[in-house]
Amino acid sequence: MQVKNITEKDISDLIYDKLSELGQEVVLNTPTSESIYPCRVIQTPLMSIKSREDTIPLFKRIQVTIENWTDTQHGCMDMINITDEKLKELNMLRINPSGIILFDEITKKYKMIGTYEVNYNALYDAFFCIKI
Repeated sequence: MQVKNITEKDISDLIYDKLSELGQEVVLNTPTSESIYPCRVIQTPLMSIKSREDTIPLFKRIQVTIENWTDTQHGCMDMINITDEKLKELNMLRINPSGIILFDEITKKYKMIGTYEVNYNALYDAFFCIKI
């Protein structure tokens, strides 16, 4: 049986594609005042190996932070709820409590940050919900 070694880039690409289905801008870097809003920023995914066979990782926990940027505070709340629902399609759940909405002086936009987690099983090449 071939075991897939999923990478940070693979996860980032998968999330990028999933969030792009929403029809809003998705980026990998902090937006500027010239950026298109509303937008979502995908931070670099973090991975920890939970189980391995010899040197081959079999089970990983994956965590990724998504920033939701828009013109209003209420818009941020709506965006993060939509992000939650979209990432549930990948079995990713938000693990941080309702976040603080921050105002960026440079862009004059608001952002709300959500952190999501999922377990990955390399034997089945599948994502499983974390237990909360």
